[in-house]
Amino acid sequence: MKQNLFLLNLLCFFMLLAGCSKKDPTPGILSSGGSSASLPGKWQVVKDSIVVKNFAFSDGTIPIPGIYYGTPNDYYDFQANGNVTIYEGGPVGTTPYQLISNTELLISGFQWGNVTLTTFTSTNLTWEKAMTSSNGGTYYRRTYLKK
Repeated sequence: MKQNLFLLNLLCFFMLLAGCSKKDPTPGILSSGGSSASLPGKWQVVKDSIVVKNFAFSDGTIPIPGIYYGTPNDYYDFQANGNVTIYEGGPVGTTPYQLISNTELLISGFQWGNVTLTTFTSTNLTWEKAMTSSNGGTYYRRTYLKK
């Protein structure tokens, strides 16, 4: 009887450990309420629009306003390792990203930082960013992507 009680306690202990183990989530995948939103993969650029009024980034760079319509060669490739490679009218670069929630994405290597996801489905992703510079100038960007 003592041996059975010991084995039962040992089994409960290991089940408790297994239930409390902490695994790092896969970058770019959120799960809630039985559904998952998945960011990893290659997203084609549909349209990218920038509106600026007397704005400069902190490094002095002045963004060029306008609307860019993506070509079949343009993409954001969100990789499972937490990096995104961007090609939009030419190579832009690779930088870390973190999907914070279904409405917030951090693209850390560029001046965008946190962007707001206004659409996030399995086939459509739209993000926007609004900023104000120290002189009161404004910057607004909205990017449309599709799988």
